[in-house]
Amino acid sequence: MNAAGLFFSAESLRRLLANNSESFMELGLLMRKGIPMAEALHRVSRSARSHRLKNAANLASIRLNSGESSDKVFAASDMAVFPPAVRYILAAPMQDQIRGMLIADLQQRPAGDFNFEATLFYPVMSMGVGMLTLLSLYMFVLPQMREIFLGLRIKSSPFIAMVFDLCGEGSLLFIIFFVSIFAGFLYLAFVLARRMTDFSRKRDEMNLLRMLAAVPAERRLTVTDLMAVKHNFPSQHANFRQLARGIADGMDVAAASRAAGISDGLAWFFALAVHDCGTESRLLMQAYEYYHASIKNSNEKTVTMIEVTSTLLLSTTFGAFAYALVEMMNAICIGTIQ
Repeated sequence: MNAAGLFFSAESLRRLLANNSESFMELGLLMRKGIPMAEALHRVSRSARSHRLKNAANLASIRLNSGESSDKVFAASDMAVFPPAVRYILAAPMQDQIRGMLIADLQQRPAGDFNFEATLFYPVMSMGVGMLTLLSLYMFVLPQMREIFLGLRIKSSPFIAMVFDLCGEGSLLFIIFFVSIFAGFLYLAFVLARRMTDFSRKRDEMNLLRMLAAVPAERRLTVTDLMAVKHNFPSQHANFRQLARGIADGMDVAAASRAAGISDGLAWFFALAVHDCGTESRLLMQAYEYYHASIKNSNEKTVTMIEVTSTLLLSTTFGAFAYALVEMMNAICIGTIQ
């Protein structure tokens, strides 16, 4: 499949503004029932609320009925209304029923649990308020204080002199530098927290377990191989593909997992999923929920570290300026008395 046809640019914003998750869920459920993909797409084209999705689904149904392969159909730019993950599933060489299971499971996954953009709201707002306060000090308060010191010929301490120098001609550069340092510390805290909690690996393993629970036991190995791509598993896609192909080539799960760099916990669940046909999806879903709880805890740690870093930086900055203002007022009082 043409990779350039899968990924998106402005289509992300359009899909965000017009959410078609109900239509994609309908498509998955229809195909999971055994309805051919072309017929399922035709039904979605009649029930979808989005005109773009109606047209795309109808066009895909017509082209599939004419004999075109699914990978060629969904690589076209006309199918950009479908999310990349759904397009990849529809284009992959799998049975329609397996495709439906994967699409339905994809739509049922909880969204928003690990929304890092939302977690950055407090640090970004704090930085914005802090920058506005600093700009007010530089533009209105500190220049007036400097004029008072010069007019009364008050001798300033080295710390006050440094503050006055900062509000001179190069003050804008200093503010930009300070904002960059602040953003750098926030990013460093974010990266350290993600690495310490092994967030990316756990998230990919969690999604793999949920995907395995959605398909029959005899198809799990093949599905893992086909679905192990970057936009499904950003961190572990190469490891998962190597694991699946190693087992398919005759290696035992323990040896294949060691060669692929898979954790022991996931290797155990994967062995049950692909070798024990009696393994119920409920067991894999319980493993998924365990991983979900672990990742949620990691997310909370990340948020805490970012908020603590933001608070420390702002407290240090405002504390320094508060101390400077007190010293200035004290020097003015002493200077006027003398």
